[in-house]
Amino acid sequence: MEPTITRYQQSAAEFMNALNALTDTLPKLEISHITTEHFVRTHQNIPKKFVEAAIHAVAQTPEIQGLNKLDVDAARDELQFIEAYKPIADNLVALAESLQFTIDSEWAHLGTRALQIYAIAKACARDASGAAVGQHLENMKRDLGKRGGRPKAREKASVPAVESSKQPPAGVSVELAMRGAPRDSQGPFTNTARFANHRLY
Repeated sequence: MEPTITRYQQSAAEFMNALNALTDTLPKLEISHITTEHFVRTHQNIPKKFVEAAIHAVAQTPEIQGLNKLDVDAARDELQFIEAYKPIADNLVALAESLQFTIDSEWAHLGTRALQIYAIAKACARDASGAAVGQHLENMKRDLGKRGGRPKAREKASVPAVESSKQPPAGVSVELAMRGAPRDSQGPFTNTARFANHRLY
């Protein structure tokens, strides 16, 4: 049986195909490499007007042209490429950062709601009528492991538990689990820094 393709997977596939098609239209595209990235990174503060003045000097001075240190036509072509594609690069970076934050935000709020269900399941399992919840609770406890919530060292003063004899899982306050975090707060799974060490997806 073939897996069902979701509407988001379909939309993402269409977006990727369009992005690949656009990428193919780029006149040039250089991939960062360890042998070149330091040189490129340390030469970004050269003023544009200085570069333009240097190109003009070579174009107007045969003595400098004869040194063959700068091809005027090639230099002007490179400058035109930079001026045309720099705004696109800036927009793509902003888009990537916004998309990543959207993904992180969705995961943070979804994770918070999952913690809410976990806390409710723990409370139900302690009641005689909640025996059917036991297996689901064990599954959630197993899958949550040690990665859920915040490290103990960063815990604040504990808040009232669902039941005084039971405490919430490490790093997860019942107050947070029962009512959920506000949309603009940092959820237990949130880490908007790129390539966070504890991202769960």
